[in-house]
Amino acid sequence: ATSSSSSSTSGRAALRSLWLANPRLGGARDAEALLSLLRGMGAPLTELVIASSDLSVAVEAVATSLRPGGALGSLCRLSLSSARIGDQGAAVLCGSLRSLPTLEALDLSNNGIGPEGAAHVAQLLAAVQPSDAFA
Repeated sequence: ATSSSSSSTSGRAALRSLWLANPRLGGARDAEALLSLLRGMGAPLTELVIASSDLSVAVEAVATSLRPGGALGSLCRLSLSSARIGDQGAAVLCGSLRSLPTLEALDLSNNGIGPEGAAHVAQLLAAVQPSDAFA
């Protein structure tokens, strides 16, 4: 795991980026525990990378946390590469990502996303204003 932080107003470092490579999330319960931990942080994360993990059973918990007011509702960068989310996971995530105005970068590489999931990603990209990031 890698993280970066900046100083908060209380003088304590505030975690802003969290990278988890190959975490052993056993399912929705483990993902929910991680998200609960993130909810309890003093400052919101702006970058989250979960690479090489099976999130197929936890994608709905992640998607819910991406909504405004959720644990991940302030993300600028999200990478879920090799997370095995597939078409259904892409659909669920893209639905939540539409309501995340802070998102600037998204990586869903190596997820087994086929034409159905790609259509949801395309709809998400079409909803992003040209002045918005993703550049």
